[in-house]
Amino acid sequence: MKVNGNNPIAPVLSVAQSPRGAEQPETAGEERAADQVHISADARWIGELRAQAQEQPAIRAELVSQVQAQLADGSFEAGVDMDTVLEGLLADL
Repeated sequence: MKVNGNNPIAPVLSVAQSPRGAEQPETAGEERAADQVHISADARWIGELRAQAQEQPAIRAELVSQVQAQLADGSFEAGVDMDTVLEGLLADL
């Protein structure tokens, strides 16, 4: 492909100046159809998850206190079963 630097660059038009963005005038007696928005099932599900996340506190203070106490007295179990943790997280979803 050969690039020629002599071609003028067309200016970018704003939406108001754009011929594609211009609305046609309505004629007498003609009604416009109402715009409609359809929300997918996935979008509804994500909205529900967001609502649930906002309802629950982000930090469980009582659990943090328990773990801090266990760390302080040396009784915190370091061998955590990640399968059990992941199953619990997935169950909450």
